[in-house]
Amino acid sequence: MNLIDLKERIAICSLFKPEERDFILNAINNTAEWQAQDGVLIHDPGNYMGRVEKIWAYLSVDGGGEGICGINNMPMVMADGQIAERRKDHARMVAKRSGKVVRLAKFGTREDVEIIRP
Repeated sequence: MNLIDLKERIAICSLFKPEERDFILNAINNTAEWQAQDGVLIHDPGNYMGRVEKIWAYLSVDGGGEGICGINNMPMVMADGQIAERRKDHARMVAKRSGKVVRLAKFGTREDVEIIRP
């Protein structure tokens, strides 16, 4: 069975609610962005921004200072301000569940410290 046949079968299957069908098809479409290398899954959708000059990060604030927020073991650090804006609901959830203030910070001075080549 090839991938197109599988996707067509899922698309016409009456057992799924529309949102479930969309979720499954999106998951299948996104699997091409994941590669297994030496037993480690690497997300590699390809870069699209050119040179990254600014970084946005959601930071939690407490008596010990600041820390980078994360969801599902993924830090909330982005190289695109529009993506940072779209993650605002996640930041609100982190603030509500942690009871901490969360702030969005933009960092803009770039310094290449080291270049690691394959």
